[in-house]
Amino acid sequence: MREENVTRKQQSFVLAFLLAACGLVASGQTRQTCVGPPPAALEPAPGTSIFTPQQEVDLGDIEAEQLERRIRVIHDDQLSAYLNGLVARIVAQLPPTHLQFRAALIDVPDINALSLPGGRIYVTRKMVAFVRNENELAGLLSHEMGHILSHQGAIDMTRRFRQLLGVTSVGDRKDISDKINLVLDNAARNSKLFEKEGHEEESHQYQADQVGLYALANAGYSPQVIPELFDRTTQLKGKTGSWLSDLFGGTTPNEKRLREMRKSVNDMPGACREQAAAPPSPEFLRWQSDVIAYSGLGRRDSLMGLLDKKTLDPPLRNDITHLKFSPDGKYVLAQDDASIFVLSREPFRLLFRIDATDAHPAQFTPDSQSVVFDTRSLRVEKWSIAEGERTDVHEVAVPDGCVQTKLSPDGNTLACVNDDFDILLYEVAQANLLFTKKRFFVPSGLDIFAFLWQRLASVEAGVDFEWVRLGFSPDARTFLGASPDASIAVNLSTHGQISLRGALTDMVKGGFAFLDADRVIAVNREDIKKSAIMKFPSGEVTERLVLGGHELSAAAHGDSVIVGPLKDYPMAVLNLSSNKFVFGSKDFDTLDAYDQFVLAQTRNGEIGLFNLASQKEESHAELSLSPLGRLRAHDVSPDLKWVALAGDTRGAVWNLATAKRLYHTRSFHGAYFDGDTAVFADFPKREPQDRSIGRMDLDGSGIKTGISVEEKSAVHQWGPYLVTRKPAGKAPTVFRNITLELHDVRDGRLLWWRTFPKERPEMTLYPRAGTLLLGWQVDEDAAKDEIKSAPALQARLAAIRDRKSAYLLQDLDAQTGKLLGTLIIDTGKGSFLIEDAYAVGDWVVVVDSDRRTLLYSLATGERKGSFFGIRSVLSPAAGLLSIENETGRLDIYSLPSLEKRNQLVFSSPIALEAFSEDGKRFFVLTANQTAYTFDTAALARGTPPATISADVK
Repeated sequence: MREENVTRKQQSFVLAFLLAACGLVASGQTRQTCVGPPPAALEPAPGTSIFTPQQEVDLGDIEAEQLERRIRVIHDDQLSAYLNGLVARIVAQLPPTHLQFRAALIDVPDINALSLPGGRIYVTRKMVAFVRNENELAGLLSHEMGHILSHQGAIDMTRRFRQLLGVTSVGDRKDISDKINLVLDNAARNSKLFEKEGHEEESHQYQADQVGLYALANAGYSPQVIPELFDRTTQLKGKTGSWLSDLFGGTTPNEKRLREMRKSVNDMPGACREQAAAPPSPEFLRWQSDVIAYSGLGRRDSLMGLLDKKTLDPPLRNDITHLKFSPDGKYVLAQDDASIFVLSREPFRLLFRIDATDAHPAQFTPDSQSVVFDTRSLRVEKWSIAEGERTDVHEVAVPDGCVQTKLSPDGNTLACVNDDFDILLYEVAQANLLFTKKRFFVPSGLDIFAFLWQRLASVEAGVDFEWVRLGFSPDARTFLGASPDASIAVNLSTHGQISLRGALTDMVKGGFAFLDADRVIAVNREDIKKSAIMKFPSGEVTERLVLGGHELSAAAHGDSVIVGPLKDYPMAVLNLSSNKFVFGSKDFDTLDAYDQFVLAQTRNGEIGLFNLASQKEESHAELSLSPLGRLRAHDVSPDLKWVALAGDTRGAVWNLATAKRLYHTRSFHGAYFDGDTAVFADFPKREPQDRSIGRMDLDGSGIKTGISVEEKSAVHQWGPYLVTRKPAGKAPTVFRNITLELHDVRDGRLLWWRTFPKERPEMTLYPRAGTLLLGWQVDEDAAKDEIKSAPALQARLAAIRDRKSAYLLQDLDAQTGKLLGTLIIDTGKGSFLIEDAYAVGDWVVVVDSDRRTLLYSLATGERKGSFFGIRSVLSPAAGLLSIENETGRLDIYSLPSLEKRNQLVFSSPIALEAFSEDGKRFFVLTANQTAYTFDTAALARGTPPATISADVK
């Protein structure tokens, strides 16, 4: 059957559904109300779907497993209940169906909603903030239900099964799951198939719009809101194009779609079309507010087989990334990767903590009464200092998102730079667009490449990169922006542009900071020694300054600024009167000053208040527990009696029997427990100490300096091994023609070495199994040489249709370098990439670019299983595999059957997990620094252990 005929048949079924849904009788007469008899079922055109209704539900459930590994679902039954109440109201007007409609909220920073086959609908929290009433939300849901009712997902998957796999029927859920994995394995073999699906997206949207309009109207809602919501979401401002713009290709797909929506509404019977949208109800407004204000994972612990539970005491302190005095000097805020701490200055003590993962630097409001901050997902919160509670929260809905933001000190205005380098100013409370400057920064060809690279690196590292300098005056009345090519200022009261004059126009392009409402300090990018303080906006230079660094911020109060990085200090306090640096910290890069006092982090993680006159600490304050941030290194002893953790600047070792800390150290970048004797760790250079391997004796006798390691050498500690990569020839490169050496971390003894004269392999050392996995793509010369000498590998490679995209993996004994086995992985012409891998016994565990965990047999080369999820631990001794499939949730599978045996759910994100060497126990550490120990026998059989330790809390 030709595809266009299929499309026409689908449309005819849609039309039949629409007519019945609006109560149209055969004679063409309409009822006077938009509530008609149940419409005829909307079925896919014959031959377009191989899925029965139940199989379609199974398909959606499997796709949900894949999707929910990539996004965070808000698991809150009360919040979901309101959504599902609207879904039920719309479903009541639909024909009987086996589809299982249910809706969920997801925490994704986009104004969007999506649906899966079988009835699953996901609505982003940002979309909830964007809609204005229940009617708009119902319109959104009805549109997604239109996608589901027209079986678009099942039809698309049917086409993929047929054209990629030659499959014309499916069986049970496992069979469907296996075939979906085969599609992922072979997607690149037929790229035109997915291109065709992309071309059909427009018609799918039209179809969902049509079904959604009538389903919405039949449920008693106004259909007018669907085009209105779409217009606002896409920022079309009513543009629909015309026959003339259609003729010359000037009408965009969104404009055409808006036109079709309006036409469909106008073609509806008056009783449907003229239904009025009700104003937002108190119930809707309460629910919307609750969704916006929601935080947390939304789960309670579900922990079968629990033997022990303790909190590390004291916890590992995250590094403070931001410090600030309040404008009146009475309060202090300190911020790390996960928390904002608010302290009083006299006495110097903690008042309260704010959960603030992914938050940008927080600020005090100009009146010193509140703390405000925004997050990378464009969420803005305001907290009262007196009450210690949140008083305001908004999800700012920006249709195209932002690559960079800056919040005004009063929390009322958000500056945004989008992908097109437009500067946008939004009113936070209503997300109204106040000001736009198109193409403020136009990068050159090289700049574009650098931008994409920095964007990728910043996303992976969870940090921000500034292409455009954004700033607000301390009184929140003025915005100032600067790029390498342009500068702009805006009056936030009138939303009009302010004319910059004199040297100010050019000087701020090198970096700036407001000293007060009328003065700006700016960096001279051509000669940093000619930087200056200038009046704003006249540009009159009042003082020339010699700055030692390009990064600067104004002190909270007084005649000083914070400058860095410098030769001797990451950041230091520069006195503007003397033009001299008066305070610096060699260990940390965040400071603030208030007259004669300076805030700085101390080495033990506390906050110190220093007097500039005496250069001594006057007082210090301890902070409460903050969830773990990024770990530079970690290890658990084989018997699960000890754990070692290290952040960016400090680390520690705990006795898990008591959860008490044994050692508190500077950061280390590798760790290895030598039984119950000692832990060996790679300590980087920090004056006056050079980089070396330290030995921390577990009897508490102290820390000893072991072998020295060159600071800038390509040496990495993996458990008991120091892995060194060095050039084998004269060329100073470690990417080709290298020598790989493995040394014992305890004494530096060389265990073995091997030279790779061609491409350097990717490598992963798995300390618990003592295996080193090397990998190349098979079209690399190094891989070709390996395969030439192995007839068995040649035979395996010959069986692969698209050989160039395959990978060669070698498993070595890390202690001796002996080859344990070799594996060739077919990626289906590059349908997926290998992102990580490790080997344990006969198992090779691979993480791919589709966020799957793939299990292979080293002996046979056969793939044994595929799972959605990327973080796993495997224990042959326990006969178990653990995979984190969602944040805070672990699925436990038995080996070798790969049957799911158990599921562990934690109310806090998981930081690390490990099986004991004997396989009898399983350890999990969560981000709230709680250590759990489980009975693996109970996990394997899916029942609780006979007894539980009395220490369980």
